[in-house]
Amino acid sequence: MKTSKNLLRALALGTAFVASVAIASVTFYPATGTGFVGKGDVQNAFGWNNAGFQANVNGLSFTYESSVTWHASCYFITGEGKPGEKEHFVPHSEASSLAGNVAYDKRTQNQVTGINLTGFADTVESGGDVPVAGQPCPGNQGHDGVWVNVYVVPGSETGGLYVWHDGVKVLLGNF
Repeated sequence: MKTSKNLLRALALGTAFVASVAIASVTFYPATGTGFVGKGDVQNAFGWNNAGFQANVNGLSFTYESSVTWHASCYFITGEGKPGEKEHFVPHSEASSLAGNVAYDKRTQNQVTGINLTGFADTVESGGDVPVAGQPCPGNQGHDGVWVNVYVVPGSETGGLYVWHDGVKVLLGNF
């Protein structure tokens, strides 16, 4: 379910859920995929002047990429009826394309001021499934257990907003 993935992404990134980070004129909210990227940040990323930005703005796309490592213990009952527990470290990554629209100067309606990011579009996940406490974890047949003690490994969270043009990807900021 998309909503729960976004919530898990936000929780994994800790304070990113309740705060945004501003870099020059970039404001981005990782929990919702919304924000604003000013034209100056894109110009700096690709080395464009104003005319270059205006000519290329319709060819821009944006992604938010995040990764985190989860720690979880699988609690199970052995074939002999004894309790057992095994620790797992589960890396999980997501790359989400972002929907957006071009923002224009209200006075002229032809001077682009930046791009409004309006939310997540498609998301591609890699790595292991995010463990959820109380949900089944894999085990030997007939001895499946449940996840317990699930948490994000401190320091393992990363996330970045990228701008793309003609197959070139440039990091705008870590969020």
